[in-house]
Amino acid sequence: RLDPDRLLFAGIAGGGQCGAAGDDYRALSALPAVDVAEYHHYASDGATFPGSPYDGLAVRLRQATQVGKPLFIGELGMDAGSGCAVSREARAGIVERNTARLREAGATGVLLWSAVPDRRVSGCTMDIGPDDPVWAVVAAAATHTPPSSPAPPASAPQEPAPSTR
Repeated sequence: RLDPDRLLFAGIAGGGQCGAAGDDYRALSALPAVDVAEYHHYASDGATFPGSPYDGLAVRLRQATQVGKPLFIGELGMDAGSGCAVSREARAGIVERNTARLREAGATGVLLWSAVPDRRVSGCTMDIGPDDPVWAVVAAAATHTPPSSPAPPASAPQEPAPSTR
């Protein structure tokens, strides 16, 4: 370990980018200096396990388990707002459902993308401003309050259908 008091991420987005596609992701995540595997989760359709059968989240969860590393969702982003197919309220529900399912599947944490102090008030964006409904989901998770609608029991993640990103 480079520094036993700090976690080291390799900065891998996880979606099959050059140098980290397929089994290269597993090899990079297995490096002794890397403490945590990572995946950037963007699913405009609200899928819990986005991506291809080769580089999707279900594959990355399995690979992280194989190399004995926790998997952290380093970015979870979804467009919402006026002009989007998804409202900010609906996005909060999708985030609630997906974070519960991701936790059940073995993900160790989620960073929401993109928290901003001054969200754009019109348009379809990933902005999460101070008044966004998703913060109630975060507060409930932080206090271990049960979600407003229980997620169905999770089985092992299935290979996802290819998703557009």
